[in-house]
Amino acid sequence: MKLLRVKELKEYGTGLAVSTIWRDIKRGTFPKPFKLGSRTTVFNSDDIDEWIKFQISKDSIEYEDDKKIITRANGTVETIEADLS
Repeated sequence: MKLLRVKELKEYGTGLAVSTIWRDIKRGTFPKPFKLGSRTTVFNSDDIDEWIKFQISKDSIEYEDDKKIITRANGTVETIEADLS
């Protein structure tokens, strides 16, 4: 496990901008960070690796109204009531 700051995540392999990462955390589609101190927030590299593998698997998550729609790589679709607040 390695601890990563938010600005390191793009080079680590996510390819995402910092603003996109925070948006996706709020949506529940990106791993949550944890605090090391009052001004230090870090991400667990193992969580990020798992997220990247999930993205590569081609499963997709979309939001429609109050539902989360998961389309699996094998073509199955799952609909879940989503809390988007």
